Amino acid sequence: MSDKQRNSFRPHLRPFRVAGYLTLFFSVLFMYLGFRSFLLLMFLFFLVVFPLISILIGILIAGRIRVDILSQAAAFTHTDDDVFPAVIITNPLFMGTLDARIELGVSNGFFDTETQKLVVSLPGAGKGVIFRKKSGRMSGQDDIKKGESRLVLPFKVTRIGVYGIRVMRIEVQDPLGLVRFRIRTDENREPVRIITLPDETTDEIMDAEAVAAGMTEVEESDRRGNDFSEVTDIKEYAPGDRIRDIHWKLSARNASNRDNDGLMVKVRTQMSGLELSVVIAPDDDPLITEEIIHYAYGKLSGWCTWETDIHLYVYSRIKFGFDSYVISSIHDLENAFGDILSLHYRDRIADDGSADGLDVILRNLYPFMSGYIRIGVGDDGRAGMFPAGENG
Repeated sequence: MSDKQRNSFRPHLRPFRVAGYLTLFFSVLFMYLGFRSFLLLMFLFFLVVFPLISILIGILIAGRIRVDILSQAAAFTHTDDDVFPAVIITNPLFMGTLDARIELGVSNGFFDTETQKLVVSLPGAGKGVIFRKKSGRMSGQDDIKKGESRLVLPFKVTRIGVYGIRVMRIEVQDPLGLVRFRIRTDENREPVRIITLPDETTDEIMDAEAVAAGMTEVEESDRRGNDFSEVTDIKEYAPGDRIRDIHWKLSARNASNRDNDGLMVKVRTQMSGLELSVVIAPDDDPLITEEIIHYAYGKLSGWCTWETDIHLYVYSRIKFGFDSYVISSIHDLENAFGDILSLHYRDRIADDGSADGLDVILRNLYPFMSGYIRIGVGDDGRAGMFPAGENG
């Protein structure tokens, strides 16, 4: 909004303040009628003029003042981080107000939590004054201009999601405090967003080779006549080789080798150059969904170090399909989860609410995807990782 644009507002008398002022005025008037003092007459004159000037100043300030919210957080924050959004009042006039009351609304768009209201109060300094009030750590104080008042709010993000902070109501008063002006805010104005991802700590990261083997086994079971998917070589079994890598069909043909019982094992490619497909399946319970998102972020952040592409799929009811992301670095992971959390979690659940229903939709949309990992809730009610088609 430019300085020449004006706000729309409604005035509201402050009855107690007006009653006190009228009491003072009539007291001086009775004293003047009794004493006929020129000094009391001048005092009466100022008591009549001052309220008019004060209300006029209030009208000018209410029409020109502007309130903005500045997010001083990084592009992505993590749970339990402290962020310091700032409320900035810009007053292009030389006259100021001693009390500007601002009602803020804070909500989490991912969980659709009830909007929390916060009321702050600070002076609206005139153009020739700089006002700073710090309620916590603040950076960039030197860029405050004249006519700006800034209040920094300590704000801790405790849950994942996209927090929105918007100005819901602005009230200023004239210098004498006789009238309070309620300024109409722009409801279509975009709120300041703070994207909060799960914390970066991870528990136990599954070995890359084990996940690769599991994915390959799923693909091999679905591709008849092709037992060599993602396999670079075949060798004889040696102590230390894993049972899961035994090539049973080929071993049966070589049963005449008595030294190793004819067992042959598959030599698999490394994770570099492979692709993992992962599907996140939120639950109808928001607390379980939060656990699933934390679990998925922890696993994927560890897998990003394998230098392999991860194809991530999350359902979207708005699209009647899946949002898909290719993740090869932590930066890709942060951008993907920032987009995932921007939509309400219930819009990320299959229409029938089941993980099997999600699998059916995925197979219909991606018929050539045979092996993938689903991260969702298990029978024990906790977040876990399950092969495709297996009921968690």
